[in-house]
This record gives sequence, structure tokens and C-alpha cells, in this order.
Amino acid sequence: MFPLMDAFPILSLPDFRVNTSGLTKRQTKMLNTIQFAEVFSRLMNVMLSRFKWNGLPASCNERALEITLAFYGYALFFNDENIGFAHTPCTLSGPFNIYYESVNRRAYSYNYEKNYTIDDSVLIRGNLTMTPDYLILMNYAPKIADAIRAIDVHTQTLKKPYMVSCEERQKNSVIRALNDIADNEVTVLAVPNSGINTLSVLTTGVQSYLGDMWANVKNMFNQVYSALGVANEFTSKKERLVVSESQGEQTPIRHSLESELKCRRKACEEINKMFGLNVSVEANQLEQFKEEQIEDLLAKMGQQVEGGNESVSMESD
Repeated sequence: MFPLMDAFPILSLPDFRVNTSGLTKRQTKMLNTIQFAEVFSRLMNVMLSRFKWNGLPASCNERALEITLAFYGYALFFNDENIGFAHTPCTLSGPFNIYYESVNRRAYSYNYEKNYTIDDSVLIRGNLTMTPDYLILMNYAPKIADAIRAIDVHTQTLKKPYMVSCEERQKNSVIRALNDIADNEVTVLAVPNSGINTLSVLTTGVQSYLGDMWANVKNMFNQVYSALGVANEFTSKKERLVVSESQGEQTPIRHSLESELKCRRKACEEINKMFGLNVSVEANQLEQFKEEQIEDLLAKMGQQVEGGNESVSMESD
């Protein structure tokens, strides 16, 4: 059924044919679950790719560190006499100093558990409040998945914007014909001459709302991106955003990213000071050039773009 998936034996994939014309309740629930898992995984990959760590010791794992910060909100960095430098989830049991920092920390992971203190370990915060970012995904992923599945249902209604009136003896033939249409098949329904007038079609007047529904999905995706500090350019406006508007929309995004980057950089400073390392972190984002920025850049280079045609002026010294 899924020949390409043979390379992934650890995955237990559902084995059923996706027949949209006659989904069972079990198949519908499974598609809902698959859609949620796909959206959650997509957003999780974006979240885990926001930062790039440099100078981590070989015994550390950048991916595991970001996963820990995503699901726990903080992690503990320490130097174990047996495994070397490492980082794990931890519990902050106190007592606490005047700056609300736990003096005692207990590091734990698979096959590992050990007590540390504020003097021999560094607490890496994911953000200023140490709130797990996966909560953002758990808030939006079900809504986005439900919105996409609603589009699937609405698409099916657009494929059959009518009701068919027929005699009881023709019912099964009409149902098969409608199912073929749902499966994107060309359908010919043969009826006897004596009963041709008993078959009639009633239009339901279904209107397409796909544009609005997809705009809703994109808007929710970008709400997540904004919360994660990931730049996005989606806008429902047909006209181009002016620079001031775009910069205004990017300000909250910048603050979200700065909160997390600041905490990671603070941890790097403490790690380097305590253990004599050279660890650093940076935002792992590509610069997005808006049309206005491109035009400004071309103007500085002595180029202008008008009407889709590029004219280049060269000035000689």
C-alpha cells in the first residue's frame, strides 16, 4: 500500500484506502489524527531550527538541547566526571536565592540522575518565563488541522452541489454514480427509457468559501510563527504593505525571538565563565528582503525597476 515506507520499518502506518466518497468513522478519525500530526510535526521542525549553537563540546547534542528547551522550558548544563559536559532536563527543588533561582538542581534523563548546585551547573532558560514553547503548538495545531480538514469536507460538497431525486429501484445506481464523481471518475448513468423522467437533479446552491478558509489557515500558521519569533509576510491586504506597516508587524516577532535568544546567550556567558568553554548561539534565520528593500538596494546600486523591466544606469568616474 505504501511501498516507499518500507524504508521506515519503525513507523506503524495505517493500511487503508482513502476513499473520500465513503469514509468510515474510524478512517475519518484517523485522517484527523494524521492531519494534526502533520501540522504539529511541521511546526515543531520550524521551532527546533530557530537557533544555531556554536562551540558545544562533542559530548553535547544541539538537537536534544533544543528539544529539552521546547518541552520543559529550561535545561541544565554541567560537567559529569564520567560522561563529560552534558545537558539534561532538571528539577528545581530549592531552596531559592533572592533572585528566585534554585540553589539545588537535580539533573535527570534516561539512565542518568545526579544532584548539582548553582555553583557547579548552569541553568539554560528557553525564555524569560521558562515556559515550554510546545504549548504554542498544542494550542494552534488542533485548530489548524481542523481548519484544513474543514477544507477537505467543503471541497467534497463543491464536487456535488446538488441532490438527486429518483425511484427506489434506481437508488443504488445513483449512489454508485455519485461516489464515482467523488473519486474523480467520469460517470455515465444508464436508465431505462420508461423511467428516464423519474430522475431529476436539484441544485443546492453551494458557494465556494475556499479562499476565506485557506486565508484562515494561513493566518493561524502565521500566528504561530509570530509567537515563535519567525518572520512571516502573509497579509490579507491586496495592496502592498508600506515599509512602516511591515516593520510594525515585525516588532512583536522580533521581541519574541529576542527573549529566547537573550536567555540562550546569557547561559552561554555563564557556561564559558564557569567551565572555560567558548560556546555561543545565534538566531538561525534567513534575512527576508521585502520589495521596498530590494528597490532601495537597486537604487543604491544605480538601478531602477519600473513596470517589470529593469534598466541599469552605469556612471563612469
